[in-house]
Amino acid sequence: MSLNAKLVLLLLCGIAIGWFAHTPASVQAASSSASYQLQGTGPGQVLSTYNEAEQTIYVYQGVGAGYSNVYCSYKLQLGHPGQPVRRENCPIGTLR
Repeated sequence: MSLNAKLVLLLLCGIAIGWFAHTPASVQAASSSASYQLQGTGPGQVLSTYNEAEQTIYVYQGVGAGYSNVYCSYKLQLGHPGQPVRRENCPIGTLR
């Protein structure tokens, strides 16, 4: 195998590893009806939580930087499929 072919193969392996390392991961708590998704890295990291009982997604922006308390940025209220999704800003200084 030529040197160029080896370099291309190595490059493709690196791209594949990077692609799979940055896919978002979802977690569901065993004793709760909440699901969590953490996406991105650094200052742009976003945490989304879904509360099944309320059919609401809470979005926390900037989780990876700044202060130790991160407040809800906005929430999305879901209805039935085909209905509009309602976006509301979270009240200032609330954890939810």
